[in-house]
Amino acid sequence: MSLSNQIIADLTRGPAYSFADWPNPLVPKFGAGVYTIWHKDGRFIYVGMSGRGMTAETRRRNTPQGTYTRLQSHASGRRSGDQFCVYVADRLVLPTLSQEPAPQQIFPFSAVIFDLGNGTALPPRELLRFH
Repeated sequence: MSLSNQIIADLTRGPAYSFADWPNPLVPKFGAGVYTIWHKDGRFIYVGMSGRGMTAETRRRNTPQGTYTRLQSHASGRRSGDQFCVYVADRLVLPTLSQEPAPQQIFPFSAVIFDLGNGTALPPRELLRFH
């Protein structure tokens, strides 16, 4: 199997890990990578990458860098600074809110901070695969 075919297989059929189990010790704490995110019902949701500017000469820091920090941000569920969480909120959460105005459902965001929480509102239902 070619390397590109192996990567595709890893991202589509490889082991799936739940965001509810974050942090995941199997995700490398340093390095570039690509990952896919799937709904627990098997629907593909998102593909992302991190560490695009990293090279063999990139100096390793004492703190995580690359794919690990990107997935950590996704797992937090906070919309602020995380495009994946914005997509999840806009495409998967907002459509489920009722038509009845309630304090926690006020839109626009100036009245209420709308975050997915600390990883408990939606990410536990999502699965990730990485290479």
